[in-house]
Amino acid sequence: MTMFDLQSLADAIDLRRRELGFTLEQVAEQVHAPVEELRSLSAGGDPHMGVVMRTIQWTGLGIEAFLDEPAPLNADSAEKAERVAAFLRADRDLKPESAEAIESVLKAAYERFATSAR
Repeated sequence: MTMFDLQSLADAIDLRRRELGFTLEQVAEQVHAPVEELRSLSAGGDPHMGVVMRTIQWTGLGIEAFLDEPAPLNADSAEKAERVAAFLRADRDLKPESAEAIESVLKAAYERFATSAR
């Protein structure tokens, strides 16, 4: 089952906000949401779907950038690699297929070296 990754969205919002030199208050104004709701999203809260959709649109990324398959059995390693992958997907200088390719290499390398270190 595909899941929505709120942390990746929070990371993308923060990255885009910093690129633009905006405060969180300015982002909230642009997406027509209370700033507290954006803070809650960043802290792992449960935002309203409308806010989620408007912030996705604001980042300039498609919803697919925030969809994820469930983590494999070794969730710790996958979670670490996914954090980095979220930044790759949010990078406007990378085409989606380039970010995907880098993510695949990163995950393979991490699994290889993490396993050999045990």
